[in-house]
Amino acid sequence: MKLNFIFVGKTGHRDMGRLIKFYADRLARFTRIEIKTVREEKITSSKTPELILQAEGKRILDATDPSDVLVVWDSSGEMMSSVEYAEVLGAWERQGIKRVSMVIGGPLGIGSEVKKAAQKIFSLSPMTFPHDLARVIVLEQTYRAFSIIRGIPYHK
Repeated sequence: MKLNFIFVGKTGHRDMGRLIKFYADRLARFTRIEIKTVREEKITSSKTPELILQAEGKRILDATDPSDVLVVWDSSGEMMSSVEYAEVLGAWERQGIKRVSMVIGGPLGIGSEVKKAAQKIFSLSPMTFPHDLARVIVLEQTYRAFSIIRGIPYHK
C-alpha cells in the first residue's frame, strides 16, 4: 500500500519541515510514501474563503487518482485512538488497497468538494492546529500505526 500525503502550501517553519522529513523517513521503512505539496491560494480581499477553498480543492483532487482511498484530516472528522487508526490502516492493507491519499489543508482548511469526495474524514482533535503541526502529527501517528501493525515497540 502506498501512502500519498497531500499538503496545501509549503511548510512555513524549518523545524516543522525537519520533523516532517524525520517521520516520513521512518514511515518509509514500512510502506511506500509520497508527499505532494499543492499550491496554496493567496488570501486577498477580492477572494472569498469559498473561492479559495474551491481552487485549492481542485488542486488537491488533481493530485489524487479516482481509485485512491481519499482521507481528509479535519477537526470535524472522526476521532480515534492510535490503536484504532492502526486497525483502519491494517484493514486497508489486508484488503489490498493500492493507494491511500491523505489530505491536510492550508490555513482555511479543506473545501466541501474535497470532503464530499473523501471516503473517510479523520480528526486529530476538536482543537484547531497550525497546518504545519498537523502535518507532523499525522505523519507521526501514521508511523506509530505502522509500528503497531508490524509489532515494533514504538507505541507504549
